[in-house]
Amino acid sequence: MKSEVRTKKIDLIFLLVWPIIASFVSLFLNAKLFESLIIFYLIPSLIISFRIRKEIIKAAGFSLLAIPMYIFTETLGNTSSSWVIPTIFNFKVFGASVEGMLWGFITVYFIVMFYEYFLDKHITEKAGIKIKYLILLSLGLFSIFLIGFFGFHEILRIPYYYLLIGAIFVLIPIILEFIAYKKIITKFFITASYFFYFHFVYEILALKLGWWYFPSSGKFIGWISFLGVNFPIEELLFFIMFGVLATLSYFEFFDDDEK
Repeated sequence: MKSEVRTKKIDLIFLLVWPIIASFVSLFLNAKLFESLIIFYLIPSLIISFRIRKEIIKAAGFSLLAIPMYIFTETLGNTSSSWVIPTIFNFKVFGASVEGMLWGFITVYFIVMFYEYFLDKHITEKAGIKIKYLILLSLGLFSIFLIGFFGFHEILRIPYYYLLIGAIFVLIPIILEFIAYKKIITKFFITASYFFYFHFVYEILALKLGWWYFPSSGKFIGWISFLGVNFPIEELLFFIMFGVLATLSYFEFFDDDEK
């Protein structure tokens, strides 16, 4: 038991230092977004995966559901001039970059594995019985998106799209989960605290190295300037601050035990 606690402390120290190390490595290599996914996300994810190998399949299966949702989200984000993600590949899936889809998967995977390893004392290795509803929801939303993409492309240009998508898919799930299951709030916020730090560092570096950018033609509720870069308030709210809470809300409700 003492050995396990000591190992977790060492791993946590490593994860706290890693975003800084990863930033210097990325700057030194002038890394592209694809390479940053390996440096920032894959390496720590592999370390945690080695610690709780029985959770890999469950976490990976849940994370795969992020891909169709990400295609829908990035495509509409591009169409609505909310953000642009340059790609090293010469194709996109509808309007989504390969790097973006990989980011959607690996981000959710890292968050879930971090949460399961450090904070969830009721680890369940099997997928939750409600995961089928999340699959149906994901496929349903993606089908609606396809109809709009091929038949009504102009209606995909949504003013204040980032605010709208954040309110619906980020804030509402968090509020509902916290009302129904107050006992998990502390665990959620501890996880979110780490990823606030992680994603804030990643955001600043991403904007400096051009991994993504926010067009001035996009409609946002306001802008934040920090260390020579500018990003919308929505990015701070729905990605850096509350994105992790929403991810865990979906995970606990659809795929875990909510304890």
